Amino acid sequence: MTLQRGRPKSSERKPKLMTDVEIVIMNVLWNCGEATVKEVVEKLPQREARKLTTVATFLKIMDKKGFVTSRMTGRSLAYSPTTERESYQLIALKDLRKRVFNGSTIELVGQCLDEFQFGRCELEQLLRQIEYRKPT
Repeated sequence: MTLQRGRPKSSERKPKLMTDVEIVIMNVLWNCGEATVKEVVEKLPQREARKLTTVATFLKIMDKKGFVTSRMTGRSLAYSPTTERESYQLIALKDLRKRVFNGSTIELVGQCLDEFQFGRCELEQLLRQIEYRKPT
């Protein structure tokens, strides 16, 4: 048996997940496309209000992790997301399915159906999506 040394190939690495605060900040960037630290602070939901220095620190960390990129605009750094919202949602959902639901999509969807209130229109949309994906 041969032991492999070094870092795993990028295709073998586990995708990074964001912390709760990083997701709140990223939602601002996903909505804006690009924003300075000040603009992010101004657009944070009231319940998630943070100081300018705190947001700046988080954005620097997110830049190092590869979640955002930055560029100078005048005297400020402007940050933008490196991945689309839907792409990250898929990464997070797959991680949740694997870790919490033992890889079972049926258990994940079943839990959603049991715990969340769906209106008639939403249920009809779900049924249409199921019909569309049904193998022929």
